[in-house]
Amino acid sequence: MDRLNLLLVDDNPDDRTLVIHELQKEFAGLAVEQIYQADALERALLARRFDLVITDYRLNWSDGLEVLRRVRAILPDCPVIMFTGTGNEEIAVEAMKCGLDDYVVKHPKHFKRLPAAVSAALEKKRQRLALVSSEEEFRRVIRCSPVPMAIYDDEERFTFLNEKFLRVFGYTHDDLRDLDDWWERAFTDPAYWQQVRLTWQHAQEKAQRTGNDIEPHRYRVTCKDGTQRVVEMLGSIIGNKHLIILNDITQQRYADEQLLQLGAIVESSDDAIIGMDLEGVVLNWNRGAERIYGYSRDEMKGHWYGQVLPEGADNELQQILESTRQGEHVEHFETLHRRKDGKIINLSLTISPIVDADGNVAGASTIGSDITHRVSLEQQLRQAQKMEALGTLAGAIAHDFNNILTAIIGHASLLDLKLEKHDPLAENVHQILEAASRAANLTQALLGFSRKAPIETKPVSLNGIIKKVERLIVMLLKENVAYQVNLTPEDPTILADSGQIEQVLINLATNARDAIPSGGAIRISTAVVDLDEQFVKLHGYGLPGRYASLRFSDNGVGMDERIRTRIFEPFFTTKESGRGTGLGLSIVYGIVKQHNGFITCYSEPGLGTTFQIYLPVTTRESVQRVKGPEAPPKGGHETILVAEDDVATRNLDRKILEAYGYRVLEAADGEEAIARFREHQDEIDLLFLDSIMPRRNGREVYEELNRLKPGLKVLFTSGYPADALGGLQGREFRLIAKPILPTHLLKTIREVLDGH
Repeated sequence: MDRLNLLLVDDNPDDRTLVIHELQKEFAGLAVEQIYQADALERALLARRFDLVITDYRLNWSDGLEVLRRVRAILPDCPVIMFTGTGNEEIAVEAMKCGLDDYVVKHPKHFKRLPAAVSAALEKKRQRLALVSSEEEFRRVIRCSPVPMAIYDDEERFTFLNEKFLRVFGYTHDDLRDLDDWWERAFTDPAYWQQVRLTWQHAQEKAQRTGNDIEPHRYRVTCKDGTQRVVEMLGSIIGNKHLIILNDITQQRYADEQLLQLGAIVESSDDAIIGMDLEGVVLNWNRGAERIYGYSRDEMKGHWYGQVLPEGADNELQQILESTRQGEHVEHFETLHRRKDGKIINLSLTISPIVDADGNVAGASTIGSDITHRVSLEQQLRQAQKMEALGTLAGAIAHDFNNILTAIIGHASLLDLKLEKHDPLAENVHQILEAASRAANLTQALLGFSRKAPIETKPVSLNGIIKKVERLIVMLLKENVAYQVNLTPEDPTILADSGQIEQVLINLATNARDAIPSGGAIRISTAVVDLDEQFVKLHGYGLPGRYASLRFSDNGVGMDERIRTRIFEPFFTTKESGRGTGLGLSIVYGIVKQHNGFITCYSEPGLGTTFQIYLPVTTRESVQRVKGPEAPPKGGHETILVAEDDVATRNLDRKILEAYGYRVLEAADGEEAIARFREHQDEIDLLFLDSIMPRRNGREVYEELNRLKPGLKVLFTSGYPADALGGLQGREFRLIAKPILPTHLLKTIREVLDGH
C-alpha cells in the first residue's frame, strides 16, 4: 500500500527521524503522528484510527509492553511492532504472547528490515480481518477457492468442505464427518496415519503458541477411488475454527521428479551435454563432457567454450552462436575438437537454442558425440573398398594381358625349338622370351595384388619360412643396414603358400632397405596372439581367433599420413623414375589378403615404419614337399577338345598339341564347345576349357558335358583364375594359369590324361 497512517511512539527524536526516513522509501503517502509523552498516547488512540503502531520498549514514562496493552484495548485490530535497542529475548517472548506482531532490534543494520516488517504486519492484519470479518463471508471465499479447503471445530468435527476438496479427493460430506474419518481414509497405512496425525497436532500446538499459521507439510493422500495425490497441507486457527488447506502439488511433484530424472540422465550420458550463453561461456558441463574433453566441470564452467576448438577454428563457434541467436537448430554437425591432452577428436554436434519464458533466445544447448572411432572405421572401409576396386581392375587387365602373353611366349618358344643353336635369329627370340617373361611377372604381380593368382597352400612353419629366406634378405640389404630377428618359441603353423610368404618378406625387406638411406636396422619378430571381439570391433577388420603375428619394422625415414594411406595401391611409388614399379607393397597386400590375413602399417616421418601382419594359425602339422627332377614333355594320340575364345591363344594351343601327336577339336565359345562335343563325344578324351568365355563359361560347359559323359577328364585354364572353378564342389580339378609355357602345357595335359 502506498498510504500509511502510522503512530510512532518513541521519546528519541533521532530514532523517530530514522524510522520515518526508512518508511518513506516504501510508503509514499506516509502520515505519521509522533508520541513522546504519556497523555498524548491516550488522546491519539481515541482520536483516530491508525494502520500501524511502532513503539520503542524503553520510554521515559513507561515501556513498550504497556503501549501494546493500551493499543490492544482501544484498537484491537491495529498491528504493533516493537522497535527497540534495549529489550531482550524474554521481553520479546512476553510481547509476542501479548499479541505483538513483530519485534525488530534497533540497530543500523536492522533499519532496512523495518519496511519489510511493516509490510508483513499490515498484510497479516489484512488477512486476519478478511478471515474473521464474517464466517459467512469466509465460507463464501473458500467455497470459490481453487484450492481444496476444510474447516473443523475444537471437537474436530468438519463444519465445511469446499467443492474443490470434494472434487479432488472424491469424498462426500457423508464420508467425512470428522477429522478421524479423514485420517483413516486419506492415509490407509496405520503407521503413516499415526505419523501424519501426530505431525499435524504438533504443528497446531506450535501455531497456537506463536499465533502464526500452521506450517506446511507434504503428504501422499489416498483418494476415494484408490489413486494417490501429493498435497502440501497447511492451515490456520481462527478463533475456535481450524482451517486446513490442501494444496495439490501432484503435477509439480511429478515435474520435479521428471527434472531430477532428466538431470540424472544428462549426468549419466556418454555424450557431452553442454549449456552456454550467447557469448559462448559455459554454464553447464556434464560428466560426458568431462570424459570426452578431459576437462572437469570446474575447469570449464564460466569459461569460453572455444578453448576446445583447434587453432584457427574460432569462427566456427561464432557462426554456430549466430545461427543460435536467430533461433536455428544445427543437427549432426561433424567437426574437430581438441581434448585437454591436445588430442584432436571427431565430434558430431547438435546445437539448439535455449528460449526463456518470454520466448527470447537466452543461450545454446550442445550435445556432442565422440565419433572418432566411427570416422576411423569409415576411413578403413573406404580404403578397403578402394583397394577392392583396384584389385578388380588389376585382375581384369591381367586376364586380357595373359591371353596376349600366352600367344607371344608360345609362338616364341616354338620358334626357339626350330632354330639352330647358332642361328643369328636365336638371340632375338631369346630377347622376346625374356621380355615376355618380365611381362608375365608383372601380370602375376597384378594378380597377386587383386588376390586372383592361384596359390597352393599347405601347413608350413612361419619361423621356418623366415629362416629359409633370411640369407636372401641379408643379401638384399645394404652393408650399413643391420638385420635383427626375434622368433617366438611357439613356432606357429599357418596354412600358406610358402613361396608367396617368402615374396612378402622379400618385398618388405626391399622397401625397408630403400627407406634407410644412411644406416639403420630392420627387425622381424613373430608371436602367437588371440584376437577377441573387442580387438575386431576396435580395429574394424579380421575375425576373432588365434593368429600368427609377423612384425616387420625399420627405423628409416618414415611416412606422413597422406603417403601411408596410399602405399598399398598398385603403381603408387615415392621413388624416382626407373626405381621400382610401385607393385611391391601391393603384392604384399594381395598375398596377405589371399591367405585370409590382414596387414596394417604404422609410420611417422623420421620415426620409421612398422608393418603388422596377422595370419590364421592352423592345427595341422607342417609338411615339406621334395621336388624330383623334371622330366621332358611327352606327347600322345588322344583327342582333345580345346575351347578358347581368344583366337591367337586357341591357334597356339592347337599347334603345340598337334606337334606332339594329339588330335585337336576347336571351339570359340561355350555353346560351340557343347555342340562340338555332341558331334564327337565318343572320340573326345579330354576337355581343355578356358574358364571365362562368352556364351557359357568353362564351369558351365563342363557341368553340361559331364552329364552327357560322366567322369569326363578336364583341364581348366585362365588368365584370371579368380573363382574359375567356383561352384564345382566335391572333387579336385586341375587349373593351369596363363601365360602358359608349351612344355608346362604338354606336361600337365599328359598328367591329366594319365590320371596323375
